[in-house]
Amino acid sequence: MTTPALRDFMAELYFERRLAEECGRGFVFDGITDREIRKRRIREAIVARNLGGTIMGKNAAGKDETFARAFERHFGESP
Repeated sequence: MTTPALRDFMAELYFERRLAEECGRGFVFDGITDREIRKRRIREAIVARNLGGTIMGKNAAGKDETFARAFERHFGESP
């Protein structure tokens, strides 16, 4: 059993790993961060590198999910 805060943190770690694969290095957790800072950094990376339509991974149903859709699902807003 996981808490909502732990689920959020694990999802943000996954964003960090996938963005590092796409961008060459991790940066979401650089320095002291909170959820808003991480959300801003993830959004900026998706937009700046035009990753919205890029497949990020599989969703819970096993279907491909783009960075934009994963961001919307996790943060409740568009990148």
